[in-house]
Amino acid sequence: MAAALAAGCLDPTPEHREYDDVWNVSEDVTYFLEGDTYTAVIALPEGEDNRSLRLWQRDPLGGDAPVTASAVRVNRDGEVVNASAERRDDYTEIEVGADSALVAYTGVKHSGEFRRPVPVNGSVRVHLEEGQDARNFFLGRITPGEYEVVGERPLSVRWQELDSGTYVSVDYYSRGHPWLLLAAVLLLLLVAAGVFYYYRGELQRLRRRREAKEEREHD
Repeated sequence: MAAALAAGCLDPTPEHREYDDVWNVSEDVTYFLEGDTYTAVIALPEGEDNRSLRLWQRDPLGGDAPVTASAVRVNRDGEVVNASAERRDDYTEIEVGADSALVAYTGVKHSGEFRRPVPVNGSVRVHLEEGQDARNFFLGRITPGEYEVVGERPLSVRWQELDSGTYVSVDYYSRGHPWLLLAAVLLLLLVAAGVFYYYRGELQRLRRRREAKEEREHD
């Protein structure tokens, strides 16, 4: 997939992209992260009205907004066809045309972070890029917290069951940059030292005031 995604370096969401190596997924929702883009593969269950799929995200004001979805493909029992994504006021709608199918698309994200609400109920997996991690307390974060690590290189995390609309959030960083961890630890130590000396000074001032008051009372 790396070569395919690299081909879109000038346009982060190209309309022409192959997904030959992502259809073999075992989760209901799977995200592959790379750079400023991600690939989503969503399995629509049988027996439900899944003629269309709705995608949305949170806007800066806390409301719902449409998602940028390019290179949309629908896999119906091994037959892969192009599909369209229509942007509405607060969501993006993909016409699937079948009750049961796999839907893949390419979206945009900020480098180093990923936040999306899952569009369907079920299991969710997020694959990070090779050399990335998110488990250090100072540098990364993975929510919801009840996840399991199912792969190390690259890091892959999985949630057994999430409801549609649950936000999955991964803040990640590059392994092999120990100076980032060192800088975070030093910053924490500086903050702790500042707090310590502030309260130490306050206690000393209170003690001096109390001693001065006691001296005046004795006089």
